Amino acid sequence: MRKLIVSLFVGLGMLPPAPSPAQPIEASQRLGDLLFLALDHGVDSVRQGGPLVPFVIAEVDGKRSIDRFVAEPYEMAVAEARMAASKLSRQSSIYALAYEGFVTIGGEKYDAIIVHGAERGNGKAYLLAQRYVPAKDGKSLEVLGNPVLVGREDALFNGEP
Repeated sequence: MRKLIVSLFVGLGMLPPAPSPAQPIEASQRLGDLLFLALDHGVDSVRQGGPLVPFVIAEVDGKRSIDRFVAEPYEMAVAEARMAASKLSRQSSIYALAYEGFVTIGGEKYDAIIVHGAERGNGKAYLLAQRYVPAKDGKSLEVLGNPVLVGREDALFNGEP
């Protein structure tokens, strides 16, 4: 299974520069909670060595739902998750989309859980990454450091800038 390279330059195959741990996340408490819930769920999903099935968590009237997307190749599953997030109803106030990818920090490439999430009306989404060393050869998954803000992207909400 191939993993996605997290970058605004995905099509070019370039890795993003090292994220700055000092970058503040100025999301609302609700969105921040959802972003970290998705990161934690993503890490728990790969903890035993299995792949992460891309998923979208959306919130409508304070109630959350989760949808998973399976397709081959893996990039197609992520594209389907992104499409689903773009088609969320007007009642959906926030979403978080999670998938596996890579980030490069200090010139070293790491496996990572990537979460893209936004709140309706904000226009921009946050892109967070949690690095890890996969479970292998009887060793448990090892989470590396804290989640980092990789950058900001346009929100996927349909009809919003």
